[in-house]
Amino acid sequence: MIKTLIVDDDFLVRMFLKQITDWEAAGFRLTEDACNGKEALSIIEREQPGLIITDLSMPVMDGIELIKAVRENTSEQCIVALSCHDEFEYVREAMKMGADEYLLKNLLDEAILLKTLESVRHKMEQSARKQHEKNELQRLAQKGSEVILQELILDLSQRRYSKEEQQALCAAAGIPHSFHRCAAVIASGEAAEWMIFRPVCEQYCRNKNAVCLGTYGNGALILMDLSEVHSHAEQWEAVCAFAEGVKGCIVNYLNTPAVVGVSGLNGGDGGIFHSITQALLAYSFRIYDYRVFRYPEIIVGDQLPEQAELLKRVIESREEVKNERLLLLGKSAFAALRKSSVRPDIIREWYSCIMKNATEERKIPETLEKMEAAWMAESSCDRKGAMADRNCGNRAISQAVLYIKNHFHQPISLSQVAAEVHLNATYLSYLFKQETGVNFSEYLTECRMNKVKKLLVESDGAIKECAAAAGFQDYRNFCKLFKKELGLRPAEYRNQYRNLKK
Repeated sequence: MIKTLIVDDDFLVRMFLKQITDWEAAGFRLTEDACNGKEALSIIEREQPGLIITDLSMPVMDGIELIKAVRENTSEQCIVALSCHDEFEYVREAMKMGADEYLLKNLLDEAILLKTLESVRHKMEQSARKQHEKNELQRLAQKGSEVILQELILDLSQRRYSKEEQQALCAAAGIPHSFHRCAAVIASGEAAEWMIFRPVCEQYCRNKNAVCLGTYGNGALILMDLSEVHSHAEQWEAVCAFAEGVKGCIVNYLNTPAVVGVSGLNGGDGGIFHSITQALLAYSFRIYDYRVFRYPEIIVGDQLPEQAELLKRVIESREEVKNERLLLLGKSAFAALRKSSVRPDIIREWYSCIMKNATEERKIPETLEKMEAAWMAESSCDRKGAMADRNCGNRAISQAVLYIKNHFHQPISLSQVAAEVHLNATYLSYLFKQETGVNFSEYLTECRMNKVKKLLVESDGAIKECAAAAGFQDYRNFCKLFKKELGLRPAEYRNQYRNLKK
């Protein structure tokens, strides 16, 4: 609805204009009316109408002065001047001051009014489009190409657009390729800084039907346009050669190990989305080694090797275990993992579990080699304090743990839980740490984090909604915590794993 203000010193004219047509059916909503320009300015400031219909000859402040005052502040409102046959000079002056249309009171009827309103609507829509285009150009100029490309990555990785929409989005970001048939590549170097790494990738893409969009999943995301390559075999051959070339370029120019994740071949609606999702999954297998991982060739396992399960059970049992035995169990577990093809998220959760229970260390290394090195270093240290019994032998703590498990999705506090188990909050905090080995806030966050990971994989809800359902009220803080815990953003985690079993 377009807010409309009628200004006329004649009460009967104002009433006539209000009743001459069904304004709301025409898409206009009348505000309170005014009897002169001064009164109108007060209403304009308060109501911000889109259309002003004003008489020209009025006391206190006439229509000419009103139009001039409005145009000094804004050009957004549309103004229609009302006049009589003998006021042509007034009309000319009104148009000069910025009126968009004029109506003759003597000839005014519903048909003429509706025709004028339709013309007004058309002008306002044109003006809005031009303003949007102007704002968009200003936005692009302010943000720069790198930010625009990052926004494009975010769009394309979170929604299955039609092939026409994909092409339009890319064109708006200055990318001329159609990507009707495409593949995605995500590449990174072990010790390469992005400011140095990106130009290498961009240089390799030059004079090829490929474009380096920016960072994604801690690597450089490259899209390949295969629309001009006809056969499936030739397309796959081109993708494999390109991936090996990117890897070689990183190794040769930056003198650092490189890993590359390659998608399968995709096309049609959602082609870019599927390519990015597949490349990210393939890239996640960098946990095993620095090499090229091709999505169609990956065999994904869901079960940890028995040796890894055994190490986990030993740590969870809280047994007194000699360091020598832990070292042997660790070596055996990591050797078995390197020969497996277990999903990287399962390995990270397993590693987080054994390290958290044993040392309360939460940072997760990127590769199995680094995980093993960290594990061996910790296993050589005294674990007496970290291996303390976390079984809740105290009844009050058992009740507190149960209450947290049942209410973690709510904004609960230490004081609230203390009241539930009839303990002083300070004493509960001390006792909780003694009995479980972690403090109250850490345990609460762990419960919420486990829930949100499950929601991200098993539901289609918005990430913000999943976080809120798990008890995270501060979305920005949740995103930072998630990235710190798992090494992935929530959207990246979801894209990798929620469709693995489909």
